[in-house]
Order: sequence, then structure tokens, then C-alpha cells
Amino acid sequence: MSEASYKRIFRSTGLMGAVQVLTMLAAVLRGKVAAVFIKSAGLAVNDLYARNIALVGAVSNLGLSFSAVQRLAELHEQGNVKKTENFARTVRTWVVITAVAGLLLGTIFAPVLSLFMTGAYDETWHFCLLAPVVAFTTLMGGEIAILKGLHQLRRLALVTALTAVATLLIAVPFYIWLGFRAIIPVLFLSTLAAMLLHLGTTYPLLPYRLCRINRVFLRDGRPLVRLGVAYVLAGVVATATELFIRTALKHQMRSWDELGLYAAGFTLIVSYARIVFVALDADFFPRLSAAVHDTNRSRILISKQTDALVMLMTPLLILFAMALPVLIPVLLTAEFLPVIPMVLCGLSYMFFKAIYTPAAYLSLAYADSTVYFVMETAYNVVLIGSVLAGYALGGLAGAGVGLSAANLFDLLAVTLYYRHRYGLAYERGTISFCFLQFLFLLAGLSACTIVFPAVRIILCLMVTCLSVCTSYMVLRRQNAQKSTVSTK
Repeated sequence: MSEASYKRIFRSTGLMGAVQVLTMLAAVLRGKVAAVFIKSAGLAVNDLYARNIALVGAVSNLGLSFSAVQRLAELHEQGNVKKTENFARTVRTWVVITAVAGLLLGTIFAPVLSLFMTGAYDETWHFCLLAPVVAFTTLMGGEIAILKGLHQLRRLALVTALTAVATLLIAVPFYIWLGFRAIIPVLFLSTLAAMLLHLGTTYPLLPYRLCRINRVFLRDGRPLVRLGVAYVLAGVVATATELFIRTALKHQMRSWDELGLYAAGFTLIVSYARIVFVALDADFFPRLSAAVHDTNRSRILISKQTDALVMLMTPLLILFAMALPVLIPVLLTAEFLPVIPMVLCGLSYMFFKAIYTPAAYLSLAYADSTVYFVMETAYNVVLIGSVLAGYALGGLAGAGVGLSAANLFDLLAVTLYYRHRYGLAYERGTISFCFLQFLFLLAGLSACTIVFPAVRIILCLMVTCLSVCTSYMVLRRQNAQKSTVSTK
């Protein structure tokens, strides 16, 4: 069972990861062009606009892109085609309602958002123009939920790749042509293209139909909406946290350029390692939801997923850190090289996330919305304090330390509290394996601070080899144990 579990994890991660690599390459090219033509100040403004879209979308979409997956997957597994189609119509109707709500909220609160994010009302018209982007994103989220619920990973991978290419083809000529003024047109056109691509992908599976809005529709959709409320609130808190951190940092910083460095550093820490997590929502969460009341089965699922994430994450982070002096001028420009200390101090953020994320899905699998919301809120409060304190004490490098400290807190909180509430337990060897890989990560990051390139590269490659060999021995041991059980 362990080998089959690892095979499924690596297969789904490989499929979605390959698409994520393509998406990252497209993002790299887009970011390179943006860095040249809109500079770091433009990247900071683009980042704030993106956070605004996420905030309004999180308020208006009622978490339907998440809550619909579980029920769709259940109906699909039962093989009930008619019920699946009817529920998809219900989902799409609610998504249309929430998309209209997002459009209205984005327009109505544009002056407030402009004042909060820029300190003046001068950008109100720009924030009004972002309101349709919220609606497009919400409609696209409904189609993604359908693809996940029907286990259409290949179609989801294909449309994700097409979206990345379309966004690149739209962004590059506009940035070259309009420069700083292209930020809003690129957001609008790329999101519209992404929505249309997703609609075209799901239409052959389930033609686009909507329900009549009446008492029956509202009654049938109530559980769907209720399930997503905690997810929405947590998303609002997370997005508001990022906006608050950036706004607070802006008041401490001397210019938009420095805020652009923080935004670039955060992207380097989070975005490029996210490839390891791409299959969790699409594959792991439905399996955990089905096994959540079987303690032994859920323990094995969580342990195997944790092992696999750590196996992939540790060498990826070490090699990424080693290559930063070369990657940053390629991905962005040499202007962003001062962000390296922040990235080195913050990469543990993603390692800790790899350990606790599988276990963190337990509250969602149990539909324990209160626990999920409280845990997410506590984490975001700690994140605000640690990043702002870190920046005040150590500048950008201190902000990186603050990011890592916040996720270490989340790791301890999830592990200890979920053990008490849900009986969370790992398989024997998982904890020691994670600790050993963390030591390898620390050794690799320390080697990256060495000035001499040849020495730095040799030491990082040695540590990476040790990490990979350790993972290989774990896989062999698991395979040997399975063979022994099968023989018996």
C-alpha cells in the first residue's frame, strides 16, 4: 500500500508539476519583460492590484470553488450522472450570482480600496476597472471546481498550460507597447482569456446550463454555501493580511522600489516552490475526505504525503538557493540582487509548509469550519507580527526570518492541536525523516552564504546528494516492508 500511495502521489504531482513548470517559465518571461518595462515600482503596483482582486474575490465568491469539489467528487464516484449534472448547474448558478456580487463590490468599494492602498482617491477609477477581473476570476473558479470534482486532472493540466501561454502572449506586447500603463489592460485581458479557456474545457463534459432562481434552488444550494463560508473568511483574513503587511511596510520603507524588492523576494520564496503542492487540492484532499473516519488509513495518507512533499521540497530549495545569484538577473534584473538575503532566510517557510500542509487539511475533511478559521486567523496574526518585527530589526533579511518563524509556529500549532482534537499521528519514521531533511536544508542554506562560487556550488551539491540518497533509502525500506507483508 505504501508503494502504491507514493506512486499515486508522485504521478499526480508529476502531471500537475510539469504544467506548473510551464506556467513558471511563462511567468518568468512575463516577469522579465515587466521588470524591464515597468520597473520595480510597476511590479509593486501590479502586486497591490492583484491583492485587491484577491481580497474582493474572497469576499464575494463564498468559497464555491472549494466547497463544490467535495460534493461533485462524491456524486461522480457514485456514478450518478443526472445528479452530477444537476449539482453542476447549481454550482454554476451560484457562481454567476457571486461573480455579479464581486463586480458590484469591486465597483462600490473602489474609493475605499484606493484610499487604503495608496493613501488617496486618485486611483479610484483604476480600481473600478479591476472589478470585472474579479467576476472573471470567480467564473473561472467554478469551472476549476468542476474539473477537480470530476477528477479531470489531464484536462485541468491542459487548460492551466493554455492559460499560462495565453497570459504570456497578452502581457508581453502590452508591456512593451504601453509600459506602466499596461498593468490594468493586461490583468483584464489575461483573466478574460483564462475564463474563456476554462469554459471551453468544461463544456464538452457538462454543457453550461443554469438553474432557475427559486425556493428549491436556494434550499439545495444552502449546504454548498454554508460549507464555503469558513473557507471564504479564512481567505479574506489571509488576503487582508498580505495587504496589511505591504501597506505597513510601505510606511516603513523609503520608496516603492524597496516594496518592490519585498514583493519580488516573497514571490521567489513562495511561487517557485509551489510546484510541489499543486496536486494536493486535486488529488490528496478528496482521498483524505473519504478516509477521514478511518484513523489508520488517514494516518498513512498524511504520513506518505508528508514524506513525499519533504522528499521533493528539500533538494529543490537547496538547488534554488544555490542558483539565486544567476537566477535573479535572469528572472528579473540585477536590480533585484539585494533580495538574496531575504530569500535565504525565508526558504524555511516553504519547508515547514511541506510538513504541516497535509495535516492541516484535517479540519476541512472533517468540515470543522470553526477550527479551520481560528487556526488560519491565529497564523495570520503571527505572520503580521513576525514579518513587521523582522523587517524593523533586520530589514529585508529580517522579513525573511519572520516568514519562516510564522510557518514554524503554524507547524507546531497544527501538529499539537490536531493531535488533541483529531488524534493526528504520523507513521513511525516520518518525524525523524523530516528533522534530518531540515538539517540538510540548513546546511545547504548555510553553504549558499559562502562568497567563493566554486566552494558554494560543491557544498550545495554534496548536501543535495545526501538529501536525495536519504529519500531513496526511505523509499527502498518502504518497498521492502511491503514485499515482506505481501509474502506473509
